[in-house]
Amino acid sequence: MGFLRRRRPTDGLDEAECYQRLHGERDSLVRVLEPEDAGRRSPYWYWKRRPNPRISGEELRRQLLARLEARRDPERQGAQVALETAVNGAPGGGVSEAEPDAWVEGGPYERYVGRWSRRVAAELLDWLEVGPGRRWLDVGCGTGALTETILEAVAPREVVGVDPSRGFVEYARSRIEDGRARFLVGDALELPFGDDSFDAVVSGLVLNFVSQPERAVAEIARVTARAGVASAYVWDYSGEMEVIRRFWDAAVALDPAAADLHEGHRFPVCQPEELERLFRGAGFAGVETRAIDVAARFVDFEDYWLPFLGGQGPAGAYAVSLPEERRVELREALRASLPADEDGSIALVARAWAVRGRDERASRGLRATLAVDSERIEPA
Repeated sequence: MGFLRRRRPTDGLDEAECYQRLHGERDSLVRVLEPEDAGRRSPYWYWKRRPNPRISGEELRRQLLARLEARRDPERQGAQVALETAVNGAPGGGVSEAEPDAWVEGGPYERYVGRWSRRVAAELLDWLEVGPGRRWLDVGCGTGALTETILEAVAPREVVGVDPSRGFVEYARSRIEDGRARFLVGDALELPFGDDSFDAVVSGLVLNFVSQPERAVAEIARVTARAGVASAYVWDYSGEMEVIRRFWDAAVALDPAAADLHEGHRFPVCQPEELERLFRGAGFAGVETRAIDVAARFVDFEDYWLPFLGGQGPAGAYAVSLPEERRVELREALRASLPADEDGSIALVARAWAVRGRDERASRGLRATLAVDSERIEPA
Protein backbone atom coordinates (compact mmCIF):
# COMPACT_ATOMS: atom_id res chain seq x y z
CA MET A 1 0.00 0.00 0.00
CA GLY A 2 1.76 3.15 -1.19
CA PHE A 3 -0.42 5.63 0.64
CA LEU A 4 -3.79 6.10 2.22
CA ARG A 5 -6.02 8.93 1.18
CA ARG A 6 -9.00 10.46 2.90
CA ARG A 7 -11.59 12.89 1.65
CA ARG A 8 -13.89 14.65 4.09
CA PRO A 9 -16.08 17.75 4.17
CA THR A 10 -14.19 20.68 5.66
CA ASP A 11 -17.10 22.15 7.66
CA GLY A 12 -14.68 23.87 9.99
CA LEU A 13 -13.11 20.60 11.17
CA ASP A 14 -9.39 20.15 11.77
CA GLU A 15 -8.94 17.38 9.23
CA ALA A 16 -5.15 17.42 9.52
CA GLU A 17 -5.40 16.72 13.24
CA CYS A 18 -7.99 14.01 12.59
CA TYR A 19 -5.79 12.28 10.05
CA GLN A 20 -2.72 12.69 12.20
CA ARG A 21 -4.48 10.99 15.10
CA LEU A 22 -5.52 8.05 12.94
CA HIS A 23 -2.69 7.60 10.46
CA GLY A 24 0.54 9.29 11.42
CA GLU A 25 2.52 12.48 11.86
CA ARG A 26 1.36 15.74 10.32
CA ASP A 27 4.66 16.30 8.50
CA SER A 28 4.14 13.08 6.53
CA LEU A 29 0.95 14.42 4.96
CA VAL A 30 0.35 16.69 1.99
CA ARG A 31 -2.85 18.57 1.11
CA VAL A 32 -4.09 18.05 -2.46
CA LEU A 33 -7.14 19.62 -4.10
CA GLU A 34 -9.24 17.54 -6.43
CA PRO A 35 -8.25 18.21 -10.07
CA GLU A 36 -11.65 19.64 -11.04
CA ASP A 37 -11.41 22.11 -8.15
CA ALA A 38 -7.91 23.39 -8.88
CA GLY A 39 -9.19 26.81 -9.89
CA ARG A 40 -11.53 27.43 -6.97
CA ARG A 41 -11.90 26.71 -3.29
CA SER A 42 -12.84 23.08 -2.96
CA PRO A 43 -15.43 21.83 -0.48
CA TYR A 44 -13.26 18.73 -0.12
CA TRP A 45 -9.59 17.95 0.11
CA TYR A 46 -7.44 14.86 0.19
CA TRP A 47 -4.88 14.09 2.86
CA LYS A 48 -2.35 11.71 1.33
CA ARG A 49 0.25 9.77 3.24
CA ARG A 50 3.64 9.76 1.57
CA PRO A 51 4.92 6.25 0.75
CA ASN A 52 6.85 4.48 3.47
CA PRO A 53 8.37 1.24 2.18
CA ARG A 54 9.18 0.14 5.72
CA ILE A 55 5.51 -0.10 6.73
CA SER A 56 3.23 -2.59 5.03
CA GLY A 57 -0.46 -1.95 4.53
CA GLU A 58 -1.36 -4.56 7.14
CA GLU A 59 1.06 -3.04 9.65
CA LEU A 60 -0.41 0.42 9.06
CA ARG A 61 -3.89 -1.02 9.64
CA ARG A 62 -2.70 -2.66 12.86
CA GLN A 63 -1.22 0.63 14.08
CA LEU A 64 -4.46 2.43 13.28
CA LEU A 65 -6.53 -0.03 15.30
CA ALA A 66 -4.05 0.14 18.17
CA ARG A 67 -4.31 3.93 18.27
CA LEU A 68 -8.09 3.78 18.21
CA GLU A 69 -8.13 1.14 20.93
CA ALA A 70 -5.83 3.20 23.14
CA ARG A 71 -8.02 6.26 22.65
CA ARG A 72 -11.24 4.36 23.35
CA ASP A 73 -10.20 2.34 26.42
CA PRO A 74 -10.86 5.16 28.92
CA GLU A 75 -14.25 5.72 27.27
CA ARG A 76 -15.31 2.05 27.18
CA GLN A 77 -17.46 2.33 30.28
CA GLY A 78 -19.13 5.48 28.94
CA ALA A 79 -19.81 3.77 25.63
CA GLN A 80 -21.51 0.89 27.42
CA VAL A 81 -23.71 3.31 29.33
CA ALA A 82 -24.56 5.04 26.06
CA LEU A 83 -25.64 1.69 24.64
CA GLU A 84 -27.86 1.05 27.64
CA THR A 85 -29.33 4.54 27.27
CA ALA A 86 -30.01 3.91 23.58
CA VAL A 87 -31.97 0.77 24.45
CA ASN A 88 -33.79 1.96 27.57
CA GLY A 89 -34.32 5.63 26.65
CA ALA A 90 -33.59 8.73 28.63
CA PRO A 91 -34.73 8.75 32.23
CA GLY A 92 -37.79 10.85 32.85
CA GLY A 93 -38.60 12.07 29.36
CA GLY A 94 -36.74 13.47 26.39
CA VAL A 95 -33.07 13.25 25.67
CA SER A 96 -31.25 15.07 28.44
CA GLU A 97 -28.01 16.98 28.24
CA ALA A 98 -26.82 15.38 31.47
CA GLU A 99 -27.14 11.79 30.33
CA PRO A 100 -24.13 9.96 28.83
CA ASP A 101 -25.75 9.93 25.40
CA ALA A 102 -23.76 9.22 22.26
CA TRP A 103 -25.18 12.23 20.38
CA VAL A 104 -22.98 14.88 21.94
CA GLU A 105 -20.03 15.81 19.67
CA GLY A 106 -20.39 17.96 16.58
CA GLY A 107 -17.33 16.91 14.57
CA PRO A 108 -17.84 13.13 14.74
CA TYR A 109 -21.56 13.59 14.04
CA GLU A 110 -20.83 15.54 10.86
CA ARG A 111 -18.60 12.76 9.57
CA TYR A 112 -21.12 10.10 10.58
CA VAL A 113 -24.52 11.26 9.22
CA GLY A 114 -24.42 15.05 9.23
CA ARG A 115 -23.14 15.18 5.66
CA TRP A 116 -26.19 13.24 4.43
CA SER A 117 -28.65 15.10 6.65
CA ARG A 118 -27.71 18.38 4.96
CA ARG A 119 -28.82 17.04 1.59
CA VAL A 120 -32.12 15.84 3.02
CA ALA A 121 -32.67 19.28 4.57
CA ALA A 122 -32.39 20.98 1.16
CA GLU A 123 -35.01 18.64 -0.34
CA LEU A 124 -37.31 19.18 2.64
CA LEU A 125 -37.27 22.97 2.32
CA ASP A 126 -38.16 22.77 -1.36
CA TRP A 127 -41.13 20.60 -0.40
CA LEU A 128 -42.37 22.96 2.35
CA GLU A 129 -42.52 26.01 0.05
CA VAL A 130 -42.25 28.58 2.86
CA GLY A 131 -41.73 32.14 1.68
CA PRO A 132 -39.02 34.58 2.81
CA GLY A 133 -39.12 36.74 5.92
CA ARG A 134 -40.58 34.09 8.24
CA ARG A 135 -39.62 33.01 11.75
CA TRP A 136 -38.35 29.41 11.96
CA LEU A 137 -37.75 26.98 14.83
CA ASP A 138 -35.40 23.99 14.43
CA VAL A 139 -36.28 21.44 17.15
CA GLY A 140 -33.31 19.18 17.90
CA CYS A 141 -31.01 21.34 15.78
CA GLY A 142 -27.92 19.20 16.46
CA THR A 143 -24.89 20.65 14.69
CA GLY A 144 -27.02 23.20 12.85
CA ALA A 145 -27.21 21.47 9.45
CA LEU A 146 -30.92 22.18 8.96
CA THR A 147 -30.64 25.70 10.42
CA GLU A 148 -27.79 26.51 8.05
CA THR A 149 -29.76 25.23 5.09
CA ILE A 150 -32.74 27.39 6.07
CA LEU A 151 -30.51 30.46 6.24
CA GLU A 152 -29.08 29.78 2.81
CA ALA A 153 -32.23 28.68 0.99
CA VAL A 154 -35.33 30.56 2.18
CA ALA A 155 -34.22 34.02 3.42
CA PRO A 156 -35.79 33.77 6.90
CA ARG A 157 -36.23 36.67 9.30
CA GLU A 158 -35.00 34.50 12.18
CA VAL A 159 -34.07 30.89 12.91
CA VAL A 160 -33.90 29.53 16.45
CA GLY A 161 -32.25 26.15 17.04
CA VAL A 162 -32.94 24.14 20.20
CA ASP A 163 -31.07 21.00 21.26
CA PRO A 164 -30.57 19.17 24.59
CA SER A 165 -26.85 18.65 23.92
CA ARG A 166 -24.72 21.57 25.04
CA GLY A 167 -21.88 20.17 22.88
CA PHE A 168 -24.03 20.34 19.76
CA VAL A 169 -25.28 23.84 20.60
CA GLU A 170 -21.75 25.14 21.14
CA TYR A 171 -20.62 23.51 17.90
CA ALA A 172 -23.48 25.13 15.97
CA ARG A 173 -22.74 28.52 17.52
CA SER A 174 -19.08 28.24 16.56
CA ARG A 175 -19.85 27.44 12.94
CA ILE A 176 -22.87 29.61 12.15
CA GLU A 177 -22.23 33.31 12.65
CA ASP A 178 -25.28 34.59 10.78
CA GLY A 179 -27.02 37.21 12.93
CA ARG A 180 -30.44 35.78 12.06
CA ALA A 181 -29.64 32.53 13.88
CA ARG A 182 -29.42 31.76 17.58
CA PHE A 183 -29.07 28.46 19.44
CA LEU A 184 -30.42 27.42 22.82
CA VAL A 185 -30.10 24.36 25.06
CA GLY A 186 -33.64 23.02 25.53
CA ASP A 187 -35.95 20.01 25.61
CA ALA A 188 -38.26 19.03 22.76
CA LEU A 189 -40.87 18.00 25.34
CA GLU A 190 -40.97 21.46 26.93
CA LEU A 191 -40.07 24.04 24.31
CA PRO A 192 -39.18 27.38 25.95
CA PHE A 193 -41.48 29.47 23.75
CA GLY A 194 -45.02 30.82 23.86
CA ASP A 195 -47.94 29.69 21.71
CA ASP A 196 -47.99 30.72 18.04
CA SER A 197 -44.33 31.81 18.15
CA PHE A 198 -43.07 30.58 14.75
CA ASP A 199 -44.29 30.58 11.17
CA ALA A 200 -42.47 27.33 10.43
CA VAL A 201 -41.29 24.60 12.81
CA VAL A 202 -39.06 21.76 11.64
CA SER A 203 -37.42 18.81 13.36
CA GLY A 204 -34.77 16.70 11.68
CA LEU A 205 -33.78 13.19 12.84
CA VAL A 206 -35.19 13.70 16.34
CA LEU A 207 -38.63 12.13 16.91
CA ASN A 208 -37.31 8.57 17.18
CA PHE A 209 -34.91 9.60 19.97
CA VAL A 210 -37.42 11.28 22.28
CA SER A 211 -39.21 9.12 24.83
CA GLN A 212 -42.62 10.71 24.17
CA PRO A 213 -42.98 11.55 20.47
CA GLU A 214 -46.68 12.43 20.88
CA ARG A 215 -45.78 15.07 23.43
CA ALA A 216 -42.94 16.39 21.27
CA VAL A 217 -45.26 16.83 18.27
CA ALA A 218 -47.88 18.45 20.52
CA GLU A 219 -45.21 20.97 21.56
CA ILE A 220 -44.34 21.58 17.91
CA ALA A 221 -48.02 22.21 17.24
CA ARG A 222 -48.32 24.57 20.21
CA VAL A 223 -45.56 26.90 19.05
CA THR A 224 -46.60 26.85 15.37
CA ALA A 225 -48.46 30.02 14.40
CA ARG A 226 -51.92 29.84 12.88
CA ALA A 227 -51.63 29.26 9.14
CA GLY A 228 -48.06 28.12 9.81
CA VAL A 229 -46.39 24.90 8.68
CA ALA A 230 -44.63 22.17 10.66
CA SER A 231 -42.51 19.30 9.42
CA ALA A 232 -40.23 16.52 10.61
CA TYR A 233 -38.08 13.86 9.04
CA VAL A 234 -36.45 10.65 10.32
CA TRP A 235 -34.13 8.10 8.76
CA ASP A 236 -35.72 5.02 7.19
CA TYR A 237 -33.70 2.73 9.45
CA SER A 238 -35.49 -0.49 8.49
CA GLY A 239 -35.43 0.23 4.77
CA GLU A 240 -33.37 2.43 2.51
CA MET A 241 -31.17 4.28 5.02
CA GLU A 242 -28.50 1.89 3.83
CA VAL A 243 -25.61 3.63 5.57
CA ILE A 244 -26.89 2.47 8.97
CA ARG A 245 -29.10 -0.50 8.03
CA ARG A 246 -26.22 -2.36 6.40
CA PHE A 247 -24.14 -1.82 9.54
CA TRP A 248 -26.80 -3.45 11.71
CA ASP A 249 -27.45 -6.25 9.21
CA ALA A 250 -23.78 -7.22 9.45
CA ALA A 251 -23.70 -6.79 13.25
CA VAL A 252 -26.78 -8.96 13.80
CA ALA A 253 -25.42 -11.67 11.49
CA LEU A 254 -22.37 -11.93 13.78
CA ASP A 255 -24.15 -11.21 17.07
CA PRO A 256 -27.92 -11.97 17.17
CA ALA A 257 -28.18 -10.05 20.46
CA ALA A 258 -27.41 -6.87 18.52
CA ALA A 259 -30.92 -7.08 17.07
CA ASP A 260 -32.16 -5.41 20.25
CA LEU A 261 -30.09 -2.34 19.30
CA HIS A 262 -31.00 -2.29 15.59
CA GLU A 263 -32.60 1.12 15.00
CA GLY A 264 -34.88 -0.36 12.36
CA HIS A 265 -36.43 -2.62 15.01
CA ARG A 266 -36.52 -0.14 17.87
CA PHE A 267 -38.02 2.91 16.19
CA PRO A 268 -41.52 2.31 14.80
CA VAL A 269 -41.91 6.08 14.45
CA CYS A 270 -39.55 5.90 11.47
CA GLN A 271 -42.40 4.88 9.16
CA PRO A 272 -44.66 7.18 7.12
CA GLU A 273 -47.86 5.82 8.68
CA GLU A 274 -46.63 6.55 12.20
CA LEU A 275 -45.45 10.04 11.29
CA GLU A 276 -48.83 10.80 9.76
CA ARG A 277 -50.60 9.50 12.88
CA LEU A 278 -48.50 11.73 15.14
CA PHE A 279 -49.18 14.88 13.14
CA ARG A 280 -52.90 14.22 12.76
CA GLY A 281 -53.11 13.44 16.46
CA ALA A 282 -51.59 16.84 17.25
CA GLY A 283 -54.33 18.53 15.22
CA PHE A 284 -52.49 19.41 12.02
CA ALA A 285 -54.47 19.57 8.78
CA GLY A 286 -53.41 18.61 5.28
CA VAL A 287 -50.91 16.06 6.62
CA GLU A 288 -48.70 14.47 3.95
CA THR A 289 -45.65 12.20 3.97
CA ARG A 290 -42.98 11.46 1.41
CA ALA A 291 -39.62 9.73 1.02
CA ILE A 292 -36.49 11.82 0.48
CA ASP A 293 -33.62 9.85 -1.04
CA VAL A 294 -30.09 11.23 -1.27
CA ALA A 295 -26.97 9.57 -2.66
CA ALA A 296 -24.45 8.55 0.00
CA ARG A 297 -21.18 7.95 -1.83
CA PHE A 298 -18.00 7.00 0.03
CA VAL A 299 -14.59 7.33 -1.60
CA ASP A 300 -13.52 3.98 -0.13
CA PHE A 301 -14.38 1.57 2.66
CA GLU A 302 -12.49 3.53 5.31
CA ASP A 303 -14.59 6.58 4.49
CA TYR A 304 -17.62 4.47 5.40
CA TRP A 305 -16.16 2.66 8.42
CA LEU A 306 -14.13 5.26 10.34
CA PRO A 307 -17.09 7.56 11.20
CA PHE A 308 -18.64 4.73 13.23
CA LEU A 309 -15.54 4.81 15.44
CA GLY A 310 -16.49 8.34 16.48
CA GLY A 311 -19.00 6.69 18.83
CA GLN A 312 -21.99 8.72 17.65
CA GLY A 313 -25.48 7.23 17.93
CA PRO A 314 -26.46 3.65 18.78
CA ALA A 315 -24.44 2.15 15.91
CA GLY A 316 -21.29 4.09 16.77
CA ALA A 317 -21.66 3.33 20.47
CA TYR A 318 -21.99 -0.36 19.64
CA ALA A 319 -18.91 -0.33 17.40
CA VAL A 320 -16.58 1.28 19.95
CA SER A 321 -17.88 -0.90 22.80
CA LEU A 322 -16.78 -4.11 21.05
CA PRO A 323 -13.47 -5.79 21.94
CA GLU A 324 -10.88 -5.29 19.23
CA GLU A 325 -11.19 -8.83 17.84
CA ARG A 326 -14.96 -8.56 17.41
CA ARG A 327 -14.73 -5.04 15.99
CA VAL A 328 -12.26 -6.26 13.36
CA GLU A 329 -14.62 -9.14 12.56
CA LEU A 330 -17.50 -6.70 12.08
CA ARG A 331 -15.33 -4.42 9.96
CA GLU A 332 -14.34 -7.23 7.61
CA ALA A 333 -17.93 -8.52 7.36
CA LEU A 334 -19.01 -5.04 6.31
CA ARG A 335 -16.14 -4.74 3.84
CA ALA A 336 -17.25 -7.98 2.19
CA SER A 337 -20.94 -7.05 2.08
CA LEU A 338 -20.84 -3.48 0.78
CA PRO A 339 -21.12 -2.86 -2.99
CA ALA A 340 -17.75 -1.42 -4.02
CA ASP A 341 -17.00 -0.06 -7.50
CA GLU A 342 -13.77 -0.75 -9.35
CA ASP A 343 -12.17 2.38 -7.90
CA GLY A 344 -13.08 1.29 -4.36
CA SER A 345 -15.89 3.81 -3.93
CA ILE A 346 -19.16 2.72 -2.35
CA ALA A 347 -22.54 4.09 -3.49
CA LEU A 348 -25.43 3.75 -1.04
CA VAL A 349 -28.81 5.40 -0.52
CA ALA A 350 -29.74 7.47 2.52
CA ARG A 351 -33.53 7.67 2.72
CA ALA A 352 -35.51 9.79 5.15
CA TRP A 353 -39.27 9.81 5.70
CA ALA A 354 -40.70 13.31 5.95
CA VAL A 355 -44.08 14.60 7.14
CA ARG A 356 -45.67 18.05 6.92
CA GLY A 357 -48.87 19.62 8.20
CA ARG A 358 -50.49 23.02 8.53
CA ASP A 359 -52.20 24.75 11.42
CA GLU A 360 -55.65 25.46 10.03
CA ARG A 361 -57.71 25.09 13.20
CA ALA A 362 -59.71 27.98 14.51
CA SER A 363 -59.43 27.12 18.17
CA ARG A 364 -56.20 26.95 20.11
CA GLY A 365 -58.12 25.20 22.88
CA LEU A 366 -58.83 22.30 20.55
CA ARG A 367 -55.11 21.68 20.27
CA ALA A 368 -54.70 21.30 24.02
CA THR A 369 -57.72 18.99 24.20
CA LEU A 370 -56.34 16.77 21.43
CA ALA A 371 -52.93 16.55 23.08
CA VAL A 372 -54.39 15.61 26.46
CA ASP A 373 -56.82 13.08 24.98
CA SER A 374 -54.06 11.41 22.95
CA GLU A 375 -52.14 10.74 26.18
CA ARG A 376 -55.20 9.21 27.83
CA ILE A 377 -56.02 6.80 25.01
CA GLU A 378 -54.61 3.34 25.69
CA PRO A 379 -53.83 0.97 22.84
CA ALA A 380 -56.33 -1.84 22.36
